[in-house]
Amino acid sequence: MGNPSIIKNAIEFQQRERAIPPDFIFNKYLELAGSGTNEMAVDGTIPKIFFVEIPAGKVLFLENIALSIIDGKIQPDRFGDILALTNGVLLEILDENQGVVFTGFGGLPAKKTMDLAAGPNLTHLSDISGVGTEGIVASFGTQQLGRGVEIGPGDRIQITVQDILTGLDSMMCSVSGIILPLGG
Repeated sequence: MGNPSIIKNAIEFQQRERAIPPDFIFNKYLELAGSGTNEMAVDGTIPKIFFVEIPAGKVLFLENIALSIIDGKIQPDRFGDILALTNGVLLEILDENQGVVFTGFGGLPAKKTMDLAAGPNLTHLSDISGVGTEGIVASFGTQQLGRGVEIGPGDRIQITVQDILTGLDSMMCSVSGIILPLGG
């Protein structure tokens, strides 16, 4: 399992700096339905959908979606350090009726590391474990998503894994923002 603390530490710092009451902080990892796992380095031959759904009676003011990949070496023409993908990894925001309202990575599935650059800010991290492991974080903030993005009850943010990613050390995705009671 990879080290998700890179994303978590950055989000916690941002929240401390703005003094947001803890009840309003939304920071969740996308999870595979019914499994409780947030590790996306899985066999997606049969597509696997990882998601976060906004609870009833709440609205999320989305601030960031961060996808992290940790592997031996991050190479632009591969996906992390595994071969380029056939079907890719798809990031979407769906409304309560499962209609697509946003698609990441330029509207296409990411098949190579360089595809992650279609839209988000990229941060490359080298030697994060002390043994030559590298990482990359593709982050969609308000600049890419649009200011004041509201995600309502029943809406979901999801990533569909459509290839075998078990060769990666880790891949995870977190969502952060401010969550408030609907109408409040």
